[in-house]
Amino acid sequence: MKPASGERKRDILINGLELNELHRFDWLMAESYGLECRIANYKGTRSIGLWRWDIDCLVETIESVLDDPEFYRSHKTPGYLAIKALRDRLEIEGKALYAEITGKH
Repeated sequence: MKPASGERKRDILINGLELNELHRFDWLMAESYGLECRIANYKGTRSIGLWRWDIDCLVETIESVLDDPEFYRSHKTPGYLAIKALRDRLEIEGKALYAEITGKH
């Protein structure tokens, strides 16, 4: 995918329990043009540069597991709360990136 004019990557730091939980689901990103490998290899020591479509993929992946009892039987576990918080952060970043390229703030 080619970036739109003026589109930029967003540097996002993902570490701790958020990263541990995200690593559990990198296999679900198999159709994402290498994002699954980037996430699988990401150690969380520095920010990772993500394009808007990378963020969209991560949000969709996380949303697909949040309500799946196979992955999270309880919505009160630390893992569930961490991945939900990551999803919320990524949604905000994705909306901000979209607003930048469309001029809609």
